Amino acid sequence: MSASRAALYLTTAVGLATACPALAQDVTDTTTTLDGITVSASSQPVKLSETGTSVTVLTADELQKSGSPTLAEQLALTPGVSFTRNGGLGATTSLRIRGLNGTYIGTRLDGIDITDAAGTTNSYDFGTALTGGLSRVEVLRGSQSALYGANAVAGVVDMTTWRPETEGTSGQVSVEAGSEKTLSSTASAGILGSRGELAFTAGRTVTSGISAVKDGSEDDGFRSSMASLYGRFDATETLSFGANGIWQRSKTDMDGSDPVTWLPADTNDRTEQTLRGGRVFTDFTIGAVSNELAFARTETDRSYIYPDGGYTSDFNSTRNVLDYTGHWAASEAVGLNWGAATSKETAEGYGDTKTNSVNGELLLKPVDTLDLSLAARNDVHDMFGAKTTGRIAAAWHATPDWTLRASASTGFRAPSLYQLYSPYGDANLKAETSKTFEYGAERSFEGGSVQATVFRTTITNRIDWDYTATSCGSGYGCYNQVEGDTVAKGIELTGTYDLTRNWTLSGNYTYTDAATASGRAVLVPRHTANLGVDGLVTDRWHLGGSVEYNADIIDSTGPMPDYALFNASVAYDINDKTQAYVRIDNLFDRDYETVRYYSAPGRQLFAGLRARF
Repeated sequence: MSASRAALYLTTAVGLATACPALAQDVTDTTTTLDGITVSASSQPVKLSETGTSVTVLTADELQKSGSPTLAEQLALTPGVSFTRNGGLGATTSLRIRGLNGTYIGTRLDGIDITDAAGTTNSYDFGTALTGGLSRVEVLRGSQSALYGANAVAGVVDMTTWRPETEGTSGQVSVEAGSEKTLSSTASAGILGSRGELAFTAGRTVTSGISAVKDGSEDDGFRSSMASLYGRFDATETLSFGANGIWQRSKTDMDGSDPVTWLPADTNDRTEQTLRGGRVFTDFTIGAVSNELAFARTETDRSYIYPDGGYTSDFNSTRNVLDYTGHWAASEAVGLNWGAATSKETAEGYGDTKTNSVNGELLLKPVDTLDLSLAARNDVHDMFGAKTTGRIAAAWHATPDWTLRASASTGFRAPSLYQLYSPYGDANLKAETSKTFEYGAERSFEGGSVQATVFRTTITNRIDWDYTATSCGSGYGCYNQVEGDTVAKGIELTGTYDLTRNWTLSGNYTYTDAATASGRAVLVPRHTANLGVDGLVTDRWHLGGSVEYNADIIDSTGPMPDYALFNASVAYDINDKTQAYVRIDNLFDRDYETVRYYSAPGRQLFAGLRARF
């Protein structure tokens, strides 16, 4: 797509948003919501206006307004985030934050680390992650190892499942059907009382899908079931007990490669995966100090099944984490958080690793207009020893309308068990290290706000495949430390404006320049932009629309086409608790790819019903 054509698309979207609000989709970056709360940017919940780090918060209403069925598509509407997917719904999906892939992204669900310890890298495949049953998602950008330990180099995605918000019994149900014989349903129910809460969610999604490989002759389907449970009981005013669990099972048809050309081709292959996680915790208060002691366990079983070849590849892993956190609010101006943890990761066939850590964070408000966070963490890994990381972040409210932010942080990524002990690994690999600097300014005005953030992350000792390495003895390469630095830098722009009392225009743009020592990083759009408008036509009719734009992308073979996707939706409030809706994704049936030779969905139509009780 030419620059002039891209400009035309975006100008048209602005015109539609302003003059004829028949297209609406909320892509609001709620970092600009001054009275909002973030639970991921510090060790304790803090106001969004008081954090110096870049964080986007998506609430249940915003997840619902967007309508995107997959979490990756939803997150790609936020600043600094993009993704690649090898086909349609359920296909392998890699998320990128500021040009850095899933290898560098920490991923948590209800306080449980759900990255796969048996993967090539410790990362999470967002292909099976759907938005149904989620009540909140936070995206924390920049190196965050001082809070979250290894692998949080690009940032952290923190998800929370549905919780009851009103006293008594409540719940919600949603059903959706649409293109490619897609059917999705989610149900949640819970009880909230004066001494605790209980919440349960279950969901199911099935689709015949599209061919994963470009111009393939057969569809590749996806089936997924999930459930989550959360409970907390307040035994006394100072002592609580709780537990939560997650379960997901999925089957995804996939296309392999041609045995002669090695290019993607129609095959009968599929992948099956089961994720199980559980966490038990107790919260207790001693004097002015609040404490939490928790134990979490994650099990991931992943199988690649190749009927034509007559074999199956299994990858199974477990993770056990015991952690303690403490918090002391010395005054309104001084807060102290601290913690300690021990974890063990095991990948079947590749051994295990253990890590012990201690961390602390000091929150200061020396004057009413300045908020500071100083955090440090020491992780001791049984293979490569100790790593100390830190972060300093500041938010200065220069005037009632202007906020300036800055942060500097360090991070590290531990080599995965596969990279250490597989037939292609090297037990002598060292940890990757990172440094992130970012500076931002936010201007609030009547009816809206704008924000700009400049960022730069540098990674040293990057681990990658090296065809010339001989340490593993494979004969055609091994995992190895790559010489030179990897640098991802750029700028994020976000804004929101109330066109009228009932209509809101919002959008963001990110420029990303990511490169390794050998050249520009692949599959990273230099330009991403999102523009959306949503509002009310009457007190019952909602209309919305959006445009997503990705440009200047390359892969290992050369440039890839730019693309812009238009989406539209309409919803009708049957009553104050029930809503029916229709959504069209890729309105103009744009032919595009996020990975060369792999398909992406064309125009799709969905209709659904949501109800609360």
